[in-house]
Amino acid sequence: MNIAASYSYQEAENHDTREILTNSPRHLGKLAVVVPLGRHITLAARELYESRRRTVYDTWTKPYFLTGVSAVLRPRSTGAAKPASLLSRMLLSLVVNNVFDVGYQTPGGPEHLQPAITQNGRNLLVKLRYDL
Repeated sequence: MNIAASYSYQEAENHDTREILTNSPRHLGKLAVVVPLGRHITLAARELYESRRRTVYDTWTKPYFLTGVSAVLRPRSTGAAKPASLLSRMLLSLVVNNVFDVGYQTPGGPEHLQPAITQNGRNLLVKLRYDL
């Protein structure tokens, strides 16, 4: 099992006016856990926290937590003595982002009419890779 974590704190402000800069979260935190299940399956979970951010319209986004999970399957190899089988050259991954379907927004720029842009809810990604 592998565990990784990070946290950052920043106070980004305009040097002259002392106003907090737009699109600059004060707190960012990440946590990831990767668990191999045997030689061919790996499970992973990740958590992201982001504090509120000021928009260009002087409003604030809400802070949020996002959870993601993934599973990766690499089928069994045929061994070094035999040519690699079709299955042994494949990698199948399944990723679920925003598992709990959290509603969250990120600040828009001055070119947007709305102060914040709603981001994707829960989504699923299936990927099949074949190595030649």
